[in-house]
Amino acid sequence: MRTIPIVENDFLYADNETLALDSPHWFAWLMAKTTFYFQAPSGAFTARKQVRRGLGYWYASRRGARKSDTVYLGTSRQLTARRLAEVAQRLAEQGRLP
Repeated sequence: MRTIPIVENDFLYADNETLALDSPHWFAWLMAKTTFYFQAPSGAFTARKQVRRGLGYWYASRRGARKSDTVYLGTSRQLTARRLAEVAQRLAEQGRLP
């Protein structure tokens, strides 16, 4: 059974490994992977990488009751703990709009 890696409390939990966000190991992991789930008190989303012209661009998506929202996260180097938390908050706020 395959499970999606989870980022929670500034750590990535995936395949029997734990990595601290913003560490060199975190950024190396992002370069090799294509998806993870982010969970924070402010909100949650699924992050997916799309590769175009040899570069990876990450997007966050969150499915609400009536619609799905997607926000551009950035390149692997831009996926800091702060950026992930900001996007989670933004998606949570979008989900509360009428």
